[in-house]
Amino acid sequence: MVTIRRANSKDAPGIARVRVDTWRSAYSGLLPVDYLDSLDYQESARQFMSFFNHEPEQYVIYVAEEDSGNIVGFACGGPERKDSRPQYGEIYAIYVSRAYQRQGLGAQLMTNCARSFRADGMSSMVLWVLADNPFRGFYEMLNGQKSGNDYFAIQDLSAPLLAYEWPDLNSLTKE
Repeated sequence: MVTIRRANSKDAPGIARVRVDTWRSAYSGLLPVDYLDSLDYQESARQFMSFFNHEPEQYVIYVAEEDSGNIVGFACGGPERKDSRPQYGEIYAIYVSRAYQRQGLGAQLMTNCARSFRADGMSSMVLWVLADNPFRGFYEMLNGQKSGNDYFAIQDLSAPLLAYEWPDLNSLTKE
């Protein structure tokens, strides 16, 4: 059984493992191999610790956790970064381990983030994904609306990004 719960600092290593592993599998062929190979579990865990150590009330992280305590997915977010619209929350990252995909965990993680955003006074949400991400259909299945383009610069590559937007969080929270 997998439970969705609010993350704490002890979850950083498990979150980092999911992030690194899913980047390596989902973005193989989309991002440079040497970049994906350079992803480091400990460095990623340090990055996630910043969510817990710096103004944690601004950020939200939910994890999908097995009964054994193994983290198999996560979503994190906070205030929108690009346009700084105060009514918008932004999902900064959402990843579910390959063996746990297509079981509803991603939708549950998104719903929990949307509820937290709404509790913080936000009414809308956005997230950015690689335009060639093979899992983009997930956001469309959750009624995300394509709303913008940008680029993600990494090494010598400039990868196109797409924004998905939920103008009304109630569409995700069913409330």
